[in-house]
Amino acid sequence: MVVRMALRADAREVLRSYYIRAFQLDLSLWQQYLNLWNALLRSDLEIST
Repeated sequence: MVVRMALRADAREVLRSYYIRAFQLDLSLWQQYLNLWNALLRSDLEIST
């Protein structure tokens, strides 16, 4: 994925927006917090950091 991204002029912005969506950083802080606890209680941690 990174190799293909390097060919694009807007690669940094595309990669940044991908990670923002993947880690739900576009949500408010309290929504991220509630989503974390919801995932912990369900033992559903899809993306590990």
